[in-house]
Amino acid sequence: MDMRTLTFSLAVMAMCLFAAFGHVNAQTLYPNQECSKGGDCKSGICLKLRSGDMVCGTCSQSTFDNLAPKVDQYCKAFGDGWSPEKAPEYNNVEVEGRVQVEVYDEMLEKAKDCKEARENLQEECFEGGASYDKRDHAGQIRAIEGSISSLAAHKQKMINDKRVYYCSKSTYEGVLRQYDSKCGSLDFNQVKQKLDSKKYDLSKGLKVDCDLLEDLMEDCKECAYAAKQLIDYGFKGSSSYTPTEYSTKLEKAEEMQKLLEDQHEIAEDKDLCD
Repeated sequence: MDMRTLTFSLAVMAMCLFAAFGHVNAQTLYPNQECSKGGDCKSGICLKLRSGDMVCGTCSQSTFDNLAPKVDQYCKAFGDGWSPEKAPEYNNVEVEGRVQVEVYDEMLEKAKDCKEARENLQEECFEGGASYDKRDHAGQIRAIEGSISSLAAHKQKMINDKRVYYCSKSTYEGVLRQYDSKCGSLDFNQVKQKLDSKKYDLSKGLKVDCDLLEDLMEDCKECAYAAKQLIDYGFKGSSSYTPTEYSTKLEKAEEMQKLLEDQHEIAEDKDLCD
């Protein structure tokens, strides 16, 4: 081989090596970094986002187009739902400061679906979480994890504070409305004063208004029934779940009803009903 041929051959080899080296060096971008073509990325894949931006990825475009909408479906649709008081689901079942306990399971399920959708997209299309992440997928996943923990803690606190009910909203509103109607204006102090007055008269052998005793008995009976319905339907019929105000009202209504019945029976036995 003469010198001229050797020089030409070496020049061709150098050009090939340069082209190859240049091609390798061009593929320096990591997942989530902006690109213009697959050759820019170490993965050889440049994904087109719904925004029109191009970033390096680790899945096919069709896989991305399938997974990305699920993030919208499970995350963006939830809006401000990560904070219970801002969630439409929460506000839709709130009744006078209490919420249906099952709403927490609904919100937690949505949060977990959102987390799973983001994790699937991250794992499949962005190398499971690249060090460079312009859209901060990893940070969003951590935020969701924090929200899930907050929701669970909020649920437990509301249960401990007895600020949840355990039936449908319509059922709870119905029994609460009945309770307010039958117990709301019933003043047991006044009932006791009237009872004590009749009790005193009976002890002196005086006639008493038994119709009044019967009316008071009926008022207490209806209040006790309404309170029992509220407790049975709204709070599983259990003192462990029932707010003190309702269990106390039930006990007082039943106690007063029994005292009134006793005095009414005495009045009838002694023929002192007026």
